[in-house]
Amino acid sequence: EIRQRLAAGDQSSADFQELLGLIHQRLALVSRSDGLVGDVHHLHAIEAFALAERINPENPLPHYARACAHASWGEMDDALMALQQAVALGFSSASWLMENPDLQSVQELPEFQRILSRLREGSGSAGT
Repeated sequence: EIRQRLAAGDQSSADFQELLGLIHQRLALVSRSDGLVGDVHHLHAIEAFALAERINPENPLPHYARACAHASWGEMDDALMALQQAVALGFSSASWLMENPDLQSVQELPEFQRILSRLREGSGSAGT
């Protein structure tokens, strides 16, 4: 129902936040799934984040959420690319990057550290 409303052009903030909530629920399923079932859930989560990106292309949060999904699945390059896109769109919370356990797998990588440094230099510890 939400996807239909958003596809029809109803892009209110409440609908978008509800969609992000559903996407995060899918990501939680992914992290608890194994084998082929986990692969299917992971693909659905990535597709849902990509849909959210298309629906609201100026919002950095779907990119951030997709980065978390990729990182939790060990897809480091895709995670870092999505994180860079989120930052380019205005994501500014260095604390979210450091506190989110989904990003733990990329936190020691040089590119992640560069992103984190840019956010800290721009006072990105509080914000989206």
